[in-house]
Amino acid sequence: MQKPDLKKIKVRPVTTQDISVILDFIRRLALYEKRLHEVTATEKDISDVLFERKIAEAVIAEYERMPVGFAIFFYNFSTFTGKAGIY
Repeated sequence: MQKPDLKKIKVRPVTTQDISVILDFIRRLALYEKRLHEVTATEKDISDVLFERKIAEAVIAEYERMPVGFAIFFYNFSTFTGKAGIY
């Protein structure tokens, strides 16, 4: 098997058209971890958090225009240190 050219991997912000892809990635990971029964998220849940309430942000990694990964992240704030972070 030939190694992929990592220079061809592009990371971009998600759009509403990516919601089904994100949920598919979540379900595939849960299936691999034998925890699919724990996934209750819906496309509406993810869309609401990313685009309506804007509680979190997400990016999609693509290789030759094919989705190969994603990351969802959100910011936090520590009252003890007075500093913001990311999780």
